[in-house]
Amino acid sequence: MRKLSIALCLIIMSCMQLSAQSLFKFSNWNIAKVGLHFGADKDMVNGLDGNYFMSMIGDEANYDYSGLNLHPDNYFAAVCENPNIRLELVLSSEHFKNTEWRFNVNGIFNRVDAVSYYNDNNDFYGEYMNFYSHGSEVALESVMVKVLPIGRFFKFYGGLGTNLGYNFANNMYIYGSTIDKTAEELSYLNVGETTNDISSPSYEYFDDYYVTSNGFSQRLFGQAGFGIIILRRFELGFDLRYGIGYRYLQDAELKRTKLNSWGFNLKYAF
Repeated sequence: MRKLSIALCLIIMSCMQLSAQSLFKFSNWNIAKVGLHFGADKDMVNGLDGNYFMSMIGDEANYDYSGLNLHPDNYFAAVCENPNIRLELVLSSEHFKNTEWRFNVNGIFNRVDAVSYYNDNNDFYGEYMNFYSHGSEVALESVMVKVLPIGRFFKFYGGLGTNLGYNFANNMYIYGSTIDKTAEELSYLNVGETTNDISSPSYEYFDDYYVTSNGFSQRLFGQAGFGIIILRRFELGFDLRYGIGYRYLQDAELKRTKLNSWGFNLKYAF
């Protein structure tokens, strides 16, 4: 049985290899370059707020966060930081002049998404809450670009692409403080006038950590950039991307995203 399994695997692999070779031979696409990219993606989540972060943990909260004041008026700051590294394989065909078909493996490690709330109301001065998450993503990409050569050493290019990524190693921190607004003293200052005074506000501090679920991301984007040929076979370039997509984590709601990306690259031409 083991020998039969090995034989079947070899047959399947051989058929896949022959099919791939036939496909590229038929389409006349050949490997033209390999490249390495370094850059950053600002993959902005539409509606990135405290409620979205809270949806990641569902009913598993270690504290009672039901009294949090996550009003938009107290929204203080948001951060989306996504440094990445991309490995690229570039195909070209004599039937499609000045056209490149690019296949990439894109890695985003220690991606940061964070929001902060701060309440500077005079009655409850000092309330704040921070949500901070980080995780990683590996994505497969396909991009088709048209190249415009300028002389022998310079080129512009632009095109469309898409990617599909798997999100993993996701963690989230929640930290901050709220004030217990329960009156500690009931006083009667004047006839017919009653006031509730908080003589010594009680602060409750949160410092919480969660391992959150894995998920998927997908984007459709336009890409533009330029390259400079150096030492005949090397190409030094710069890329910009802009697009839209979605992010879905298993325990959170589906969110639309907007992509802004930049990066430097170095390619070697065969």
